[in-house]
Amino acid sequence: MDQNSNNTPTYYLKSSAKKKNNWKRNQKRFEKNEQLRSQYPPFELSSHLNIIHLHYKSTIDTLNELISKAYKTKRYVVDTESQKGETERHGALIQIQFLYSSDQSTTILIEINYLPDKQSNLYKKIIELCEIIFNNGNEILAWGPLENEFTNFHHLDLIHIDKKIIPINVQSLFSSGKNIQITHPEMERRDETTADTSYYIYDTPGDNDDMNDEPQINDILFGSHHQTHVNSNELWSLQKAIETTFGKFLDKFETVNHWKCGLDLQLDTWKQKLFSKHHYDKTTEQQRRLSMIQYAVHDCAAVAELYFHRYPEKVNDHHIPKQTTTSTNIIKHLDDDLLEVSDDEIIQILMPRFDEPRPTPETQHDEMPTLTIGVTPEEMETFHLSDVQIEQQQQPQIITTLTKAERQRKKNIKLKWKQKHRPDFQNKIKRPIYYKYDYRKIRAQLTDDKIYTSHQITINRNLAEVVIGFKTKQEKEAAATKLKINYFSRTQYIERWGEPEAYVTASRQYVAQSNQWSLKELILQVIVQDSTDQQQFVEDDCTFAIRSLRLQGAKCRSNKLSLSSSISTELNLTLLKWIRATERKQTNAMITLPVYLNATRSELLFTIELEAADNSLNEFDFYERVSQLNQVGDGHENENALQTSSFNFESDNYTRDDSNGEDFNDDYDDDSGNLHGDYDGENDDEVSINLNDIYVDHLNSHHHPFFMKLISFIHETKLNKITTAKLLSLLRSSSSFPVDLIPKTTNTLWQKLQVSFNYKCYYYCSTCFLELANYNDSCPKCGSKKQNNSELCIFSVAEELERIVKSNIDIIHWYSLPKNQLAADMVNGSWYKQNKTDEPQLALMLSTDGKPLVKSKQTRTSVWPVLGFLVEIPYPIREYVNNIILLGLWHSSVAPPCTLLLDKIVKNIKALITTGINICIHNTMIHFSLQIQLFSGDFPARSKCNSLVSHSGFYACSRCLFEGKRCSQPCANHTLYRWADFIKKPPRKRTQEHINSCVQKINSSNPKIFGVTGPTPLSSILSIPEQSTFDYFHLVLEIHFRYLLSEWYIRIQQNTIAIGLLNQFMNEISYPHSFNRYPVDFSKFDKWKGSELRCFMLYTAIPVFIKLSLNVRHSFPQVYLAHFLLLFIYVRVLHNFIDHRDIKKMPKFIYCYLNHFSSIYEPCKELYSVHALVHLFEQVAQHGGLAYHSLFASESCLQIFNKIAHGSVILGEQIAFWWCIFQQLRSRKTHYSTNLFTDKQIVEDNFIDLIQLDAFRQEFYLSFHQTFGEFPIASLKYYTRYKAGLIMYHSLLYSRRGNSNSYSVCVNDDKSDTQSTLCFGQILFFFQMKQKPFLFLKKFANSKKKFSSLLKPIESVCDWDIYVDRYYPVVRHSTSELVILPCSSIICKCICYRLDDQYSVFMPIQLETEHD
Repeated sequence: MDQNSNNTPTYYLKSSAKKKNNWKRNQKRFEKNEQLRSQYPPFELSSHLNIIHLHYKSTIDTLNELISKAYKTKRYVVDTESQKGETERHGALIQIQFLYSSDQSTTILIEINYLPDKQSNLYKKIIELCEIIFNNGNEILAWGPLENEFTNFHHLDLIHIDKKIIPINVQSLFSSGKNIQITHPEMERRDETTADTSYYIYDTPGDNDDMNDEPQINDILFGSHHQTHVNSNELWSLQKAIETTFGKFLDKFETVNHWKCGLDLQLDTWKQKLFSKHHYDKTTEQQRRLSMIQYAVHDCAAVAELYFHRYPEKVNDHHIPKQTTTSTNIIKHLDDDLLEVSDDEIIQILMPRFDEPRPTPETQHDEMPTLTIGVTPEEMETFHLSDVQIEQQQQPQIITTLTKAERQRKKNIKLKWKQKHRPDFQNKIKRPIYYKYDYRKIRAQLTDDKIYTSHQITINRNLAEVVIGFKTKQEKEAAATKLKINYFSRTQYIERWGEPEAYVTASRQYVAQSNQWSLKELILQVIVQDSTDQQQFVEDDCTFAIRSLRLQGAKCRSNKLSLSSSISTELNLTLLKWIRATERKQTNAMITLPVYLNATRSELLFTIELEAADNSLNEFDFYERVSQLNQVGDGHENENALQTSSFNFESDNYTRDDSNGEDFNDDYDDDSGNLHGDYDGENDDEVSINLNDIYVDHLNSHHHPFFMKLISFIHETKLNKITTAKLLSLLRSSSSFPVDLIPKTTNTLWQKLQVSFNYKCYYYCSTCFLELANYNDSCPKCGSKKQNNSELCIFSVAEELERIVKSNIDIIHWYSLPKNQLAADMVNGSWYKQNKTDEPQLALMLSTDGKPLVKSKQTRTSVWPVLGFLVEIPYPIREYVNNIILLGLWHSSVAPPCTLLLDKIVKNIKALITTGINICIHNTMIHFSLQIQLFSGDFPARSKCNSLVSHSGFYACSRCLFEGKRCSQPCANHTLYRWADFIKKPPRKRTQEHINSCVQKINSSNPKIFGVTGPTPLSSILSIPEQSTFDYFHLVLEIHFRYLLSEWYIRIQQNTIAIGLLNQFMNEISYPHSFNRYPVDFSKFDKWKGSELRCFMLYTAIPVFIKLSLNVRHSFPQVYLAHFLLLFIYVRVLHNFIDHRDIKKMPKFIYCYLNHFSSIYEPCKELYSVHALVHLFEQVAQHGGLAYHSLFASESCLQIFNKIAHGSVILGEQIAFWWCIFQQLRSRKTHYSTNLFTDKQIVEDNFIDLIQLDAFRQEFYLSFHQTFGEFPIASLKYYTRYKAGLIMYHSLLYSRRGNSNSYSVCVNDDKSDTQSTLCFGQILFFFQMKQKPFLFLKKFANSKKKFSSLLKPIESVCDWDIYVDRYYPVVRHSTSELVILPCSSIICKCICYRLDDQYSVFMPIQLETEHD
C-alpha cells in the first residue's frame, strides 16, 4: 500500500493520539525528503576524499600517520551520530574531516562501540590524536554549537573541548534573516509563495531528529490551506542550506538509523542479519552500511562546502602535509565502493521494509531515481514508547538530550561555583534527625509544611543531623520559624509516618475501643491465605491485612507451618485478627514466631502464633532454622549465615480492611531497614538496632534467640563463670526483663539450650609427663614448677560422629551415588574402593598440627588438636568448620609425646571400628561401620605420630627404605636423598609389617632401626606406609615451591626493570571474587600465604614469566622455566585430575624433573622434601587428588582455636568448652541439603550497569532473533549473576564486581563449527527464556597458535604439550562474536591473562571451591 499522508496503515486508527502524531511527523519528513530528491540533483563531493575507520582493528601505523597529519592541519569539520530509538541516547559515531587541501581531504570515522580496550596502546593513540585535533588553536567547524555535538559522548572521556580551539558554528551563518541572496531561482520563487521552513528535515547539532519541529501538523497533512509564518531569524537545517546555496539535494534518509551496527566491513558485523528484510542478504547488509558511510561523510563535507562558499578567501588557507601512505586495509574510497552498485540495486537497498510494494513517482534527474519512502521499523519502534516518552520527544524546545547524571553534574558544577565565589549563597539550616528519616520523608514533610528549599539536603548519619539548603536568604528566614529544633525528632516521625512496631499495639487498641472490650482479653489470630482464598476475605472491624510478608526457613500452607529448604517464601495476603480469648479454638503444636522489620532481623516488631503442620515439630525446631546454607551472598563458604525461621515485615502496605477502607501507610525505605524501594547496599552502616523498642512480651515468647545473643556476649567479652553468674544475677534483678526468663546459673543456661560437654580433661606434668589429678597440682616425681602443667582434652568420638552425620545425612546419601561423585575425590581412590562394604560406612581422615596460642617468652604455649573429616561428605562441605570433628586437644608449653597424644583417641576409634556406631535419623536407627582412610600432617607432625626419624635424619621416608647420606665436605650439614642414588639402587618399599618388626628390635643399644624410633598407636588402626600421606600444602607449596621462588628472585632482582615489570604483570590479572588471596608483589614471596603460593604455581607463574622473558630478555634464566614446566604438569594433574589414566603418565615427568634438579640448583638442596615428590603419584592413585586431602582446612581451624581461647592458663579446657557450645548449637540447627549442589538459578538483584546494557542491546536483539526466531519482549528482565551449586558467576554488567573477574568462563558451545566445542569468553549478562536461564556471551575466537609453542621443557617428555595446551588455551581477544547460550553450557570460570594486543590465555579453574 502507498505510504503517504492520505493512506495511513491499518494500525494507525488503533493507535493513541500521540502515537498518531509521531507517525505523522516521521511520515512528513520522508515525504519532504523524497520531494527534494525529485527536484534537485544529489550533493556530490568537490574534492577527493579518503575515509579511515578507527576501531579495535586499526593499526598503530595508521594512527601514527594520522597524528603526523593532524600536527600539520589547522582546520577540521566535526559531526556526530547517535543511536536512535533508545530512552537514553549514547554516541555511536564521530566524524572528523581534515581540511588540509582544497582538492583532497581525509575523514576519520571513530566507531565508538568498537573501540579497543582502554588499557591498550591503540586506544592511547586515539586519545593522543583527539588531543592534537582539539588543541593548538585549531579551527573546528560544526553545524550548530560544538559542545552540543558531544553531549552523548561524555562518558568516553575521549574528547575535551576547552579554550585552546576556535569553534565555528557554520549554522549561525545561514538563516532566513541572513541569507538575503538566494543562488537558486527556483528556491527563491518557492520561498516567496510558501516560506514554510517546517517542511525541511532539520539537521540540528547532534542529529537530534526526534524533536517535534512541525507546526500545525494536522492541517498540513490533511489538506488545510493554513499558512505558517516564518521567523526571519530561524536557523536553517543543513539540508535547506545545501538546497538554497548550491541547488543540490542532501539526502537525510539515513538520519534515524542503527549507527551502532559497525560501519566498516572489516568489523564483520555485516555477517549478522540487521537490515535484511526476511532472510539474511549479504549484499543488503554491506550496501546499507556503505550508504550510511556516505551519509556520514556528506554531512561533514557539506559543512565544509558551505563554509568555503561563504569565505572563498579561506579555500587555499591550508597547511598541506606531505602525502602519506595509509594502510589499505582500513581506507575506503567511497566512489569505488559504490561503483559496482547498479541503480536497481540502490533502489532495492533503500526500499522501505513493508509487506506490499509501492509505486515510485517520476524522476526529474537521471542520476538518482525517486522513491516514496514510508516509515521504517526503526521509526515504528516509537509506537511502543509510553505516552510520557512520546510527549517528551514532541517538546520542540528540546534540542539535545542529557542523561540524568549529566544534568546533575552540570547542576553540581554550577552550585560549587556559587558556593566558592558567593559567600551569601550559603543559606543552610542544620537540625538533629531521627535515624529512620530518609530523603523522601524529609522532602515530603517539608512540602506538607510549605517549606521551600533548594533541594539540597544532606544527611549525616554519624552525627545524626541533616543540613537543608535554601535558594535565598528570605526562604531560609521563613523556614527557620517552622523548622524547630525537634522538627525531625522521633515524636514527629511517629506522628507523621507511624512505626511498624507500634502497628499491632494500635490495631489492638482500635479493636478494643470499637467493641468496648478489655485489652487483656484480646489475643491475636493470624490467617495466611492461600492463593485460592484471595477473594474470600470477609471484612470486619477486627481484621487487618498485611501484604508482602516474607517467611524465612519455613513455608505456610493451609495456614499451617512446616519447615522448608528455601531461603524465604513470600506469603499471600496475611490477616491479623484480634479475637477474645474465649473464642479461640484449641489447636495442637502452636509455634510462636518473631516478626522482624526486614531480613537483617535487627529490629523485632512483634510475635505471632501459627499451627504446625507436623505435630512432632516443636517451637525449638523452628528457631535458628538454617535454610539452604551458603545460599547467602557470593561466597561458597558462608557457614555462619544462619537463617532463622521468622517473618520479614518487608512491606509498606499496612492495610486496614474495614468498611471505611482506611489505609495505614508507612513509607519506610532503605535507611530504615529496606522496607520499601530497591536496596542498593550503600547504606548498610545506616541501619540502627534499638533494643529499647523490643517489648517484654516479645522476649517471653522468643527466649531462644535471646539466649544465643547472651552466649555471644559472654564469649566476646571473655567472661568467666564467676562474671557470667554476676551478669545473670544483674539481668534477673532488672525490671526490664521477666525474672523467669533469665537462668540463675550458667549450668541452667546450658541445660535450657541442651548443650552437653562431651569431653574429659587430663592433666600432665610438662617435664616428666606424669598424670596429675588437677591442673594446679605439683608433680610428685620431679617437683618442677618452672612451667605450667599440660592439658589433654579427649572428646567422645561417637557423639561427634553422630552430630556430623545428622546434619549431613541427605548429602551423604546423595554423594554415595557414583554419578554425583567427583572423579578425583577420595571415594574414587583405590584404597577406599578396596575397603568399601555394602553396609553404610564412615571413613575418617585424621590430621594434626601445632599452633602457638600464647607467644610470650615466659608463658609460651601451643595447642595440638587432632581433627577428623568424614570422607562420605561431599567436597568441600566436609571441610566446613561445622563438619570438623575434634577428637582430642593437647595444650602445653611442650610438644606432646606420640603415645600420650594419640593413645586414648585411638582406643576410642578402635572400639568403634570393632562394634560400629548406631545413629538414630528420622526415628530410624542406622548402623554405620567405621574405618580410617588416612592420616596427614606436616613433616614434624608425621615423624612424631608415625614414630619415625625427622625429615633431616636417615631413613626418613615413610614409603620406602631410602637411607640417604650426608653431603660432602666442607658442608656436611644435610642429609641428602639424591636422585642418582635412588635410580642407581632403587630402595625397597616400606611396609607395616616391616615397621612392626623394627619396633620389636628396638632397645637401649639400638634406639633407631631403619628410621623407626618406637611404637605408635596409629599402627593399630592404619598402615603407615600407605595411609600416612604427604600434604601438598606443606610439601609442595610451603617447602619446595617457596625454595624455587627464592632462587628465581635472586636472579630477577638483579634487574630492577624486570622486577618492576613482573609486579606489573601480576597486578594486571583479575581473579574471581572467591579468591580471597592472590599474589601481587613478587618481592614479598616469602610472606605469601599457602593460597597465594597455590594460585601462582597452578595458574599464573608460567604465563607471567613468559611475558617477562618476551619483554626483558635474559632477565629470567629460561632453564628455570623449562625445568619447572615438568613439575607444574606433575602437580597440576595430581591436584585435581579428570581421568585416572593421567596418573599413570605422571612418573616420567617427576623422574625427569628430579634427574635435572641437582644440576640446576644447589646439590645440597636435594633433601628429603625433594625426594618425597616422587611418591605423590602413588599416593594420589590410592587416596585421590592432592586437593581433596590437603591441610588447608586444618590450618584454618587452628585459627579458630586461637580466637576461642581467652587468657593464658587452662586454655585447652576453654577451647573444648566453647567448641562444644558452638558446634552443638550450630549442628542441631544446620541441615545440609543436596540443593547446595543441584540448584542452578539466576540471582535476583538490581545491580546492573544500564549504560553498558544499552551498548549491547542492539547486538543482543539480533542474537536473540537468530537463536529463538523472535525478538525479545519489552518486559524481558536482565540479570547479572547466576549460581550453579556452590559456584557464583558474575557478568560484565554486574556493577558490584569491583576488580574481580567472575565473568570469564569456559563454555561448551555445541553450535561451534570448529572441531573443539570448548570455547572461552566473557559473560555480558543473564536472562530467562521460557523459564530457562541463558547467558549472553562475548565469545573469543580460539587461536590456532598454541601456548606450548612458547615453551620447551628441559627434556622432551611425551604429551607435555598436550597438558600445557589443556591448562593454557590461547584465544584471540581481538576477534569475538556475541552469542546466546544456555547457562548449563558453562563449564568453569577462568583466569584471563592478556599476552599482547591480540592474544590472551584463559586458565580454567577446575576446583574453585578448594579451601582458601
